[in-house]
Formats: sequence, structure tokens, C-alpha cells
Amino acid sequence: MALSMPRPFATKQGSFYLNVKVPLALRPLAKGQRVSLPAGDQHHSVLVGDKVVFSLRTKDPKVAKERFPLALNALNAFFESLGRPPQSLGRADVRALAGEIYKQAVSDIDHDDAVADEVEAYRDAIAEATQHYLSEGASEKIAELEAAIEMPGERALLAWGLKHGDPQISREELLERYFGPMVDEVVAKYQMRVDAGTRHKLLLAAEQLGQDFIETAERHLKQFDFSDPVGEKRRASRSHPPSSCAGSGGGPVVCVRLTRLS
Repeated sequence: MALSMPRPFATKQGSFYLNVKVPLALRPLAKGQRVSLPAGDQHHSVLVGDKVVFSLRTKDPKVAKERFPLALNALNAFFESLGRPPQSLGRADVRALAGEIYKQAVSDIDHDDAVADEVEAYRDAIAEATQHYLSEGASEKIAELEAAIEMPGERALLAWGLKHGDPQISREELLERYFGPMVDEVVAKYQMRVDAGTRHKLLLAAEQLGQDFIETAERHLKQFDFSDPVGEKRRASRSHPPSSCAGSGGGPVVCVRLTRLS
């Protein structure tokens, strides 16, 4: 009896997926990693388990049939990469990979009004909360902590820990929890495996570029004329300093948009 070839899997809702079991011999290496697969003109990462289940982002059977082999080929390339030893990258390569995180974040602000709105709203919310606690007599450190607690998720608290130090969480863990998903994303994009030393360098490079992103994002938000079709300006000039995005006084703090790449 002939074995059936892999093919797109259709859900009851009509969406098509790649649904492939990870070979047993590779599961110890593959599980928990992220793999970047193509769907149309873009790549999207997915977490590897016993299976790889990846949306082809279409309900059209013809389009699904075209996209499936491309995604499957990329997945097989990932499986093949697991047989190679992890790479140790030099400083220039590390900087280039981390720079892709930065460039994508800036590109999102340049080309997506919703992203710009999100960054601006996050910046203003945390700046307003920080100012509230400062006005009540809190020190800058405590005011920023209280403001971070009010923000959804753990990102603001992790950023606070990176800036001020956290007595309960090591700096290495803070870096991993904050920047780890972003590093996974860019490494997966190139079907790479990197050693522990390279991964740590990537985390540090991403942290360094985080402050650059805040300053660049602020400049772009001020420069853009977000106009409607008849030319009416939708935004007033921004007044908060760049550091208000996630605390003041500089430090390794990153605005919300950079974290959405994971």
C-alpha cells in the first residue's frame, strides 16, 4: 500500500494548515524551538511540538496547494539543520541579526498607523502613570515601578528590572524573558542554530538596540503627518521625551512595539 503524501489540512471553518509530525529522532532537539515558514509573501514563526501545525493563511484550496510545498520545504530544511552543530557567530553577524529586529520594528511604525497608535498610546499611558506617582512624592524608581505594575502583561516590569535591577530575577533571566522571543524569531527566519554564547550576544545586542528604537520611534512619530484623505491632521505634536515610553533617565528599556515581534 502506497504511503499518502503530506497535504494541506482543512479545518471545519475552511482554513488550511500544514500539519506534520516531527520525526521521533528529532523531537528532543526540535521541541520548544521556533521555525519560520512562508505563507504567501511573508514568513511566520511557529513553536515546534510533537507536530508542527502552521496556518497557510488562506481558505482557497488552490492557494493552499501552492503554499503547502513551500512551507513543507522550509520545515524540512529546519529538520536538516538540527543535524548540524550550533553555530558560533562573530560580532558583525550578531549585530546584523539583532539589527533586523530593530529595522522591522521601525518599518512597522513607518507603514502601519495602527502600530504607531499603539506605540504612542503605550508611551503616553506609562508616562502619565509615572507622573502620577511622582506627584504623590514617590522616587523616580518607585514611580516607574508602580507605573509598570499598572501596564498589562509582564513586559513593563521586565523593562523596569533591566533598568533598575531586580532582586528576585537575575539579569540573564530578564534578558531571556524580554528579548528571547525576538531572538528566536530572527534565528528561525534563517533556519539557524546558534550556540549559547552567540545567543547571549544576541540578547545583549537586542537590548542595546532597544534604546535606539525608542529614540527613533519618537522622531518618526513627531515627523509623520498622519493625515486623512482631505489632508486634516489627526495628531498634535508629541510632547513627551523619548524616555517616557517606558520610564525616564535612559537605561535598557524598550517600547511596546519592539516586543510585538515575538
